[in-house]
Amino acid sequence: MLSEAHVYCTLLPLIAASRFHTALEQGDTVTIRQLLSADLHVLEGGAVETRAEYLAHHLAADIEFAKSVRSESQLTTYAREGSVAWLVSTSSARGTFRGRSVDSVGAELMVLSKTGLGWQIRAVHWSSSRRSS
Repeated sequence: MLSEAHVYCTLLPLIAASRFHTALEQGDTVTIRQLLSADLHVLEGGAVETRAEYLAHHLAADIEFAKSVRSESQLTTYAREGSVAWLVSTSSARGTFRGRSVDSVGAELMVLSKTGLGWQIRAVHWSSSRRSS
């Protein structure tokens, strides 16, 4: 039987990913910065951003969106091998953002690694599209 401590340690990457999404919804940029590794890469819309580019050009809009639009996500895959973990989730979002109606589905691939600062996000790939009628 697995100990509670073992189960908790196994789930730490999931906890870090959840903290990231909660921080977006709350506009908590301190927590977001702590969770993003120095060598982060964000892939979205056919582009790749570094950590610095994401923080400077994209984060504010992600926070605004997360605060404005109700999203529900579902974890579909979670794996961990040593100090690396990855998770895949799907989501749906409905609401209004900047005066426009939003009704979309999305997918996220997040890769995390264990560092001296805890579990940090090394890469995120987001894709989304309008929900089919």
